[in-house]
Amino acid sequence: MAIAHGPVGLTLHALVGTLLLLSAIAFVGRAAQARAKTATILGAIGLLAIIAAWVNGAIFVGNGANGASFGMAMAAALALLC
Repeated sequence: MAIAHGPVGLTLHALVGTLLLLSAIAFVGRAAQARAKTATILGAIGLLAIIAAWVNGAIFVGNGANGASFGMAMAAALALLC
């Protein structure tokens, strides 16, 4: 909904988040294919964090809950650490 009917900034933010999600999926797949255990584990944790940030962002846009905003920020921080 944010992509189709939101302000331009929100639309770009949602698209970048979606591209990050797709990139993380590709990274985990390539790391697993290369049998790089550490990269696969960190990539999987990062992927889960990106999914959590993506879901919390969608919840925040839907109802403006402070907890969802905080969850998005913490998940994004974890993804950056990975």
